[in-house]
Amino acid sequence: MRQFFLAIALVGALSLAVAEAMAGGPPVVNQADHLIGASLEPEVGINCGTGQATLITGTFGGVIHTLVKADGTVHVNGAVRGSAINDDLPVPDGIADASTTFTSSFNDIFRASGGEVHHFTLNGVGTTATGAGFRFHVVIKLLLDQNADPKVDFVRLTCF
Repeated sequence: MRQFFLAIALVGALSLAVAEAMAGGPPVVNQADHLIGASLEPEVGINCGTGQATLITGTFGGVIHTLVKADGTVHVNGAVRGSAINDDLPVPDGIADASTTFTSSFNDIFRASGGEVHHFTLNGVGTTATGAGFRFHVVIKLLLDQNADPKVDFVRLTCF
């Protein structure tokens, strides 16, 4: 008898879960974008090969997947790979002080309630103008509550 009531409770719970899941409806947007030869926005960063501030430019390609749910929640994730040139500052002279190749993955959630979750990783290898090799790893994690107040704000750059 106990198993019978347990089975009925399980069927009832599953029915409730399915009904709640279906109430949200299908995604409003579910698309994948395939990027080829996209340009990196010029950005100031650190040249792991020289230790100097540098202007980073380059290109990348990959896949970005966007899912917009019926409740307004947006989920964006992707993976890209590319190459970049580092032109050390204070005055970029147009001569590459290092060249790199990289892979990156990211996962972003923008909740309908206002909270956000962001995860980003970047791994790469490079060579300086003198031929010295180096590697780098970047991790970024950000969690914002419904008021856009940061609950987790973590950035780490490792050069080796």
